[in-house]
Amino acid sequence: MLPLEAHVLGSSAARPYLDRGTSSLFVQAGGNRVLIDCGEGTQLEIERQGLSAAKVDVVCITHMHGDHLYGLPGLLGSLALGQRTKPLTLIGPKELELYLAQTFKFSEAHLTFPLSFVELDFDMPVRDVVILRDLKIHTIPLIHRIPACGYVVEQTSKGLPLKDGVIDEYRIPYQKIESIKAGEDFVNKKGVKIPNSKLTNAEHNPTPLAYLTDTSPLSRYPEGWCPPSVLFHDATFSAEDEALARKTGHSTVLGAAAFAKTCNAEELFLTHISVRYADREVLLQEAKTAFAKTRLA
Repeated sequence: MLPLEAHVLGSSAARPYLDRGTSSLFVQAGGNRVLIDCGEGTQLEIERQGLSAAKVDVVCITHMHGDHLYGLPGLLGSLALGQRTKPLTLIGPKELELYLAQTFKFSEAHLTFPLSFVELDFDMPVRDVVILRDLKIHTIPLIHRIPACGYVVEQTSKGLPLKDGVIDEYRIPYQKIESIKAGEDFVNKKGVKIPNSKLTNAEHNPTPLAYLTDTSPLSRYPEGWCPPSVLFHDATFSAEDEALARKTGHSTVLGAAAFAKTCNAEELFLTHISVRYADREVLLQEAKTAFAKTRLA
């Protein structure tokens, strides 16, 4: 299974800064590309990092605040200028479709590709909102001033991997391979049953990526969901500004660290950090006192 890659395109809260654009994350695995949020500067950072906007299959918007979507009309317009014809799926609040329609109407922009919209459910976690060949996308309601959802991106299981040489050794027909990968035993032409354990290796467990911003710390992670290997979490404020975090529907770095423990994340990335903190390393060290495997997004 090909590794899941994440590229941070923007991590600044509210407005872009000299060295950081606003919220955006580019995720890819195999042949699929997913963009989560599309704040100002997203297009430029895609180019700087040598990524391809033209290959994006799905754009996920967490909520309707401008620092998470003001870059989207421009990105879609650029894809049209490049004569994209491949359909694009957008996941987001129901208002997203109207926002884009009005923007394109007044700017007289015309897309060269179809858009399909998937409306978010803000009441409960939802698995498999979109399933691609190599990735699947789940959503988790967040706690913010307006309705917002976080995203979990997980690799699509390809089934149990076959051991080297078993196809030739046991003369397995092509038509039986999928059922064996699904866990079934194999019965050959002589009626001899070959246990699945002799034919396959243990399945490689997917390593989900969770992107949770903007939000106050959640009380729990969805029951039964695989813990995220990587957690990108709202870390807008320092602990000394906790009152402001509560007022604005955001998290402190310690709140992000606490939730990383709650959901058994392997690694925490602090994102959506306010520009009021000139030295973000101080915030990183603060978070590390509560969760050692923390990095700045």
